[in-house]
Amino acid sequence: MSRVIQSDEFRDLCQRLQRQPAKDGTGDWPAQQLQWLGDAGGWRWNMPQSCGGLGCSSVEMLQIYRDLSACCLTTAFVLTQRNAACQRLLQAREGVVSTQLLQDLAAGRVMATVGISHLTTSRQYLANPAVLAEPVAGGWVLTGTVPWATGAASSQLLVTGATTESGLQLLAVVPLPQDAVSVGVPAELLGLSAACTSEVRLSGVYVLEGDVLQGPAERVLSGGSGSAPAAGSLSTSAVALGFAEGALAGFSQEAELRGELVPYVQRLRQESRELWEQLLRSANGVGELTAEQLRGRSNSLALRTAQAWLAATRGAGYQRIHPASRAVRESLFFLVWSCPQAVLEWQLQELTMD
Repeated sequence: MSRVIQSDEFRDLCQRLQRQPAKDGTGDWPAQQLQWLGDAGGWRWNMPQSCGGLGCSSVEMLQIYRDLSACCLTTAFVLTQRNAACQRLLQAREGVVSTQLLQDLAAGRVMATVGISHLTTSRQYLANPAVLAEPVAGGWVLTGTVPWATGAASSQLLVTGATTESGLQLLAVVPLPQDAVSVGVPAELLGLSAACTSEVRLSGVYVLEGDVLQGPAERVLSGGSGSAPAAGSLSTSAVALGFAEGALAGFSQEAELRGELVPYVQRLRQESRELWEQLLRSANGVGELTAEQLRGRSNSLALRTAQAWLAATRGAGYQRIHPASRAVRESLFFLVWSCPQAVLEWQLQELTMD
């Protein structure tokens, strides 16, 4: 088991998040929950020991995401976006990212987020790139709209991508705030509105060549060393499985009052256990399923568990204030979050019973 999960600080964090999960309104940035996360050492988990981090392994991070998601999906999601930005910074070309910046990130003195979905899954249907990169003396000028950036208004760094006229892609660091960057009002979403995900408009942002992390190259997100949390990765599956565990806990409470529900709880619990074991095998390179297959099945479990909980509550759970109602809304997030074509097709086949 992960040394982080075994710690008193992590157990205390999970208990706090269970008692007081983040709210779900657009003006409810989870500042208190993120403070608890930082107090538990959360900003250090994925950072190398050389810059003050704990250097948790990929398997440890999967366990952390699972347990946090069971307690508060909003907090876990914000952490994934921050960690995704940090991972890209760690994978940058040699000499681009300073040791001081990495130390500031590990200490929680700097908040970072990522906005790169337009390079993989968002707005791929557009004839022109969402963000255009034009070469200028000493660097690049970025113009366009980053469609999804979580917590951008509360971050000091945005790791984002852009596409050149020739179709090559690059990753760059954009400091926040600055005059050429406009962070939009957080979107009112079906769930996780408190994560404050916004459009970010880049109006001729000048990026020094030294602030380009990767590229220009074809499919720049596939480059670099290490294991970045790419679309359809095991990290997203771990979050989905953790969320399912949280919904299953609520469903189990209903079963304590009504014995006829117990077989359904047991069936879902067994499926959750098997998927988690399969995910760990995949993380160790011996899994039987692809990352996309795992993601599709994990998404399915999250959706079905939340709906089973709602069904068990009868009319009470249909009230918006009921936790089962919130779980159903949040479960739909997994249908759209970081879903490459293979995962989308898997989900559509299941939804249409093909």
